[in-house]
Amino acid sequence: MAGALEKGIGYICYVNRCLTLFTLQILMGFNACTRTRPAGSNTTPTHSAPFKPEYKLSELDSSDLFNSGNALNAVEGIDEVSGMATGIKNPGDLWVHNDGGDASLLYLLDGSTAQLKGIYSMAASNTDWEDIAISYDIAGDHSYLWVADIGDNLLSRINCSLYKVEELPVVYEVGDTVVPKDVKEVTEYVFHYPDGYYNAETLMIDPLNGEIIVVTRGDEARVYSALETTAQASGVLDMVYRGTLPIAGITGGDVSRNGNHIVMRTYREILLWNRQPGQSVVEALANTPVLLPYIKEPQGEAICWGANGYYTLSERVGSELPSLYHYPFK
Repeated sequence: MAGALEKGIGYICYVNRCLTLFTLQILMGFNACTRTRPAGSNTTPTHSAPFKPEYKLSELDSSDLFNSGNALNAVEGIDEVSGMATGIKNPGDLWVHNDGGDASLLYLLDGSTAQLKGIYSMAASNTDWEDIAISYDIAGDHSYLWVADIGDNLLSRINCSLYKVEELPVVYEVGDTVVPKDVKEVTEYVFHYPDGYYNAETLMIDPLNGEIIVVTRGDEARVYSALETTAQASGVLDMVYRGTLPIAGITGGDVSRNGNHIVMRTYREILLWNRQPGQSVVEALANTPVLLPYIKEPQGEAICWGANGYYTLSERVGSELPSLYHYPFK
């Protein structure tokens, strides 16, 4: 039944709050985000010419399908959270990481309480980690965390890196002392942009075909993508320019588990794209987005889909601890 719902929801490009039937279809489609093995996971993406849509953020429609954010709890001891992804082997929990300058650590937070439940210590460098995404194999037996070392404030990095590590279940009892778990089997993919140097803070992976998508941060957002299967034996990925978005300062993004919905954020707003049948995630970004509810955070960079909605988290600014926010469906 979930597959049929996904097909129905894919036909909706814009949120039509006046039509009850369409609202119900969208609601059920988002609830399918918890699905671990979507149909069509072995499809190959196709792309048209590079896109460059023209719209103004001030003129976009706003979605009314979500409630305003609930501040769950403050996040302690992780001061520069830059990326966030919902676990698969750890359902309901959130993987986060600090910005550059921290050790190469991934932190697992309880998605209901923001309680720290686990730490991965990775055999990888942290030049400027900016985002994290998650993927899984077609059989659904293995899930993988992808850490994006793609920050480049000085626009001088010759190469950027993506680190891939298998996600393992974390066993945690309330009150446990969390000890970092060493993760030594890390795959590194290296890439450079085909047309210059860019600072980027957004990594997304299409769950339907594994396409790797990087979105730059600047006055306009440039979109690049590659397939893991095209990587050279040396681990080099050939990133291809796909298009430009009229959005400044994108700091994070995520694709829903069923592949039908894309969310990205800036410091000021959160945007939603709906993917139509036959489109790749990249092609869906050429559609016009809608605005989602957002409670302004001190320096919000992390966002991901999760249980019945989406989560956001900010870096710490000053003495006040950042709170984990959840925006549930109405």
